[in-house]
Amino acid sequence: MDIKNIKKDLRRVSNINSLLMLIFFALVFGISLLILPVSRLFADVDTEIFYSVEMLVSYVLQDVVCIGGTVLVYRLTKQGRKSAENYRLFSKPKVSAKWVVRHIFIGMFFTYGTAFLSNILFSIIQMIFGIEMYAVDFTAENNAVSIFTNIFAMMFLAPFFEEVFFRGTVLRNVSKYGTWSAIVASGIFFGLWHMNYQQTIFASVMGIYAGFMTYKSKSLIPSMTLHFCINTIGAVQSIAMAGLDLEKPVSENTADNIAYMTSYMIMHVEQIAVMAFLEVLVIGCVVTGLVLFILEIKKHRESYKLEPIVPENLENSGESAEKLSEVQKTGVYFSAPVTIFVIIMLIGLTVIRAMGLF
Repeated sequence: MDIKNIKKDLRRVSNINSLLMLIFFALVFGISLLILPVSRLFADVDTEIFYSVEMLVSYVLQDVVCIGGTVLVYRLTKQGRKSAENYRLFSKPKVSAKWVVRHIFIGMFFTYGTAFLSNILFSIIQMIFGIEMYAVDFTAENNAVSIFTNIFAMMFLAPFFEEVFFRGTVLRNVSKYGTWSAIVASGIFFGLWHMNYQQTIFASVMGIYAGFMTYKSKSLIPSMTLHFCINTIGAVQSIAMAGLDLEKPVSENTADNIAYMTSYMIMHVEQIAVMAFLEVLVIGCVVTGLVLFILEIKKHRESYKLEPIVPENLENSGESAEKLSEVQKTGVYFSAPVTIFVIIMLIGLTVIRAMGLF
């Protein structure tokens, strides 16, 4: 296969992946229209319980129905069936448990480190341009339904269904054409898919490292475990913050504010203690991950060299794709017309949400 045909085939797969994204959003939009008449019946209901139930239903529909439905639609196609036959999502990892634990810490180092840097970046942007950017608030409401929603959706639904979609489908579709190019492409889509400026950059980095773990282990289990660990910390943090307001002043008098905040913190000492523990835990994970990454580079120089995740005997094998560098493959992937449209759409929606317009 010549380079021209390789590029054409890679763009075709890129378009297929982007179409899967569009199918997901079409399902979200369609379900929203279907349940809108039902939600209007409760328009006058203004309680935390109702809002929490609404959020639980939304998460279930998004993950189980929309993501699950998109994957199911793809699996019913000829290419989807062939992909499933050649690579099992939940096969036993081809790496040791020690390797998985080590790279979970390294993945957390990259994810949390990037989150810290991106927060600084967006703070500078807001300060320079004098704007206020709005992020999605994941803080749980102070009721049992909301707490259950955060635990169930963030700790279990998201790690399972998002990994099946992005690493198990999007990454797997393009994996025969390259290694790091496929990982970077699926990771960037994962970050943009959140449509939340605070998550975009660090979610992309997490998606890239999860893709690396999938490639190396030939299984989704390690990447799901990384996703679960990060989301679990986030879920516990959101629950610990339920009902807390540490920023609202009681008067213009500094002494009054200090006295109020001291009393307030004493009343909520358990929640604040949990939040402090989580901060220490995250710092510990980041430092551990950094140390392990340095050791990985020094002791295992071949660690980040990858081989194709899909058998080379497939139709249109990626064997001839080696004529292109990984950088070239990444450029070709993002030059597909449907992919360009989806990227512009996701960036646009992210900006609109950041401006508080949606």
